[in-house]
Amino acid sequence: MCIINHGGFIFSIATVIIAAIFADILHVVPERHVGVYHRGGRLADAIAAPGFHFKLPFVTEVALVQISMQTDRVDNVICVPKDAATGIEFASVEVVHHLRRDKVLDLIKAYGVDYGRLWVHDTIHHEINRFCSAETSRAIYIDAFAILGDMLQEALQKRCDRHADGVVIVDVRVAKPVVIPDSIRKTFEAAEAERAAASAAEKVEDAAKQRVEEEHFRAIVAAESEAQESAIRSETSLKKAKAEADASAYRERSKADSGYYAAVREAEANRVLLTESYLRLREARVWQNTAKAYFGEKIPNIMGFPTLARDSTDIPVA
Repeated sequence: MCIINHGGFIFSIATVIIAAIFADILHVVPERHVGVYHRGGRLADAIAAPGFHFKLPFVTEVALVQISMQTDRVDNVICVPKDAATGIEFASVEVVHHLRRDKVLDLIKAYGVDYGRLWVHDTIHHEINRFCSAETSRAIYIDAFAILGDMLQEALQKRCDRHADGVVIVDVRVAKPVVIPDSIRKTFEAAEAERAAASAAEKVEDAAKQRVEEEHFRAIVAAESEAQESAIRSETSLKKAKAEADASAYRERSKADSGYYAAVREAEANRVLLTESYLRLREARVWQNTAKAYFGEKIPNIMGFPTLARDSTDIPVA
């Protein structure tokens, strides 16, 4: 006989229901996302920032919208050039974009949460076909391939600005075509070889210019160094000549001062030595050494110094 514990069963059912309600009430908005809410199918006017949030159970639905950088990849994109009957297949096209936070509600209200498929993923096919239909195979493979990504980015951004304001196209990366015809491949290889040769020649020319500039710079440095050394030598010579001139002038001044001092001292000595008695003595000695005697019938008077004859008694005896 089976006995059912109605109290425990009811408690278990209630626990499951409460857990389900609580799980539906509490939700998390991850980083780089915002949360938008639909209540009874109507989009609410508020958005939720990253973190924990609560909502009405079974009435309000939350949708997460990424607003950070994201990449949409479109594989096997085929376009037909205007001069070919078969299409060109690009392995992949990657579109890097993000959504402005202030435009989230308007964009979701107009196109839903999956706005990226409409204005990014599906638009890539249209823009590439429009581009290819106006270009030749050579232009697509060789001439315009390098700018194809920029052209697609500009076209996508213009379309989003008109119809999906808030979507910012950051970059478009286009992979090379999967299959390249032999004629175009040879032309492409020749063009690549030509560009490589031109690049090598440009590098050689740049290296030659750099060597010329380095030599010119070294010549300027050497000339400036020589001019500085010459200026230093000239300044040194001028200083040496000035020093020699100052030394010579000092010697001449010293010599003149010495002569002047000697003359002054001699004059002072003469004033002391050359007295009147000394001068008479010198005069007598000169007369004595130069006296002459005359002989003959008429002997003249004695010729002598009048002062000596007149003052002979005052002459001191040497």
